[in-house]
Parts: sequence; structure tokens; C-alpha cells
Amino acid sequence: MTTFNILLLDGAYASSVALTIDILSASAAIASGMKLQGPRWKVYSISGGDMQLSNGLRTSSHALAGKRLPKSGVWLIPGIGITSADMAQARLAKPDVLAASVMLAKLHSRGISLCASCSAVLLLAQAGLLAGKRATIAWWLAPLL
Repeated sequence: MTTFNILLLDGAYASSVALTIDILSASAAIASGMKLQGPRWKVYSISGGDMQLSNGLRTSSHALAGKRLPKSGVWLIPGIGITSADMAQARLAKPDVLAASVMLAKLHSRGISLCASCSAVLLLAQAGLLAGKRATIAWWLAPLL
């Protein structure tokens, strides 16, 4: 079964993070009931440690900074917790997002699969991975692609 690497950025939408983990947990439980190997996953962030999500909830993560990136698995990036185009542009300029964009470009160059939900699609665009491609995003963020 596939390994999933979940990349959290500070202030990520709690619902997006929870939904991602709930789907993986349900898949693992169903697979186990069928005597199959279910998905595995690990939660990462650039600096690691305790991450605050959009609504104040906190979750732990493994550090990526200064470490070797996993060589396999699918990378999932939950929504980054923005409520306006101005907020999106400010968020995309923050150090953790810039570092994540560089990392995503490296992963893509190695043939690693990347997926983003909601506003995290903007990170794929910032990393230059959507040029000439179609992507789905909230209508009010489309001009930022």
C-alpha cells in the first residue's frame, strides 16, 4: 500500500488536515478488515514540532528542515488557511511556504506525486508545477494561479 506524507503549514485549515487523516484512517481500517495492507502516513512540517491549525487546534509533526526527504510516497498538502486574496499573497511570501515551494519542486523533479487541497494548490503554482496545466481551486483564488 502507499505511504502518504502530509505536509502541514502553520495555520492550515483544521478541517482539511482532519479530513485528510480521517480518510487515511478509514482506508487503513477497511484494508485491515479485508486482511490487506492499508495506507501508512506521517505528518511533516518544515520545522517540525507542534503546529497550530486555523482554529487554534494543535497537532504534532516531524521536521523536514535539514533532513533528507522521503524518497517515495505521495505528498499531500492540506489547505493553507486563507480567507482573502491579500491574505493568500502574504501567506505565500512567508518563509515556511517559500521553503515548502522549493521542496515541492525538488520532489516533483524526482517524480514524486504531489496533491494539494483547497488553497494549498497555490503552493504548487508557486513552485512552478502548474504552468500550462489545469487545476481546480476556489473561484476567488483563481486569479492567483
